[in-house]
Amino acid sequence: MQIVQKKNTAEVRVEPIEYDGIRRIDVRLWVWAAEQSKMIPTKRGLSLKADEVDSFIEDVREAKTALLQAA
Repeated sequence: MQIVQKKNTAEVRVEPIEYDGIRRIDVRLWVWAAEQSKMIPTKRGLSLKADEVDSFIEDVREAKTALLQAA
């Protein structure tokens, strides 16, 4: 699992999961829930099947290139 700390009360986690019997890569915002004293997942995020990951990575790379060229 990869964790990107956003602030002390929020982080983005990238991890392999299984949902409805399908293995996926989940990229999700987790936040600190004080009433539960633990980090919990939010609805903010995305879940990709294995065959969708390479295309998604390429799309992110293209968006990064476009962003850097516009600067």
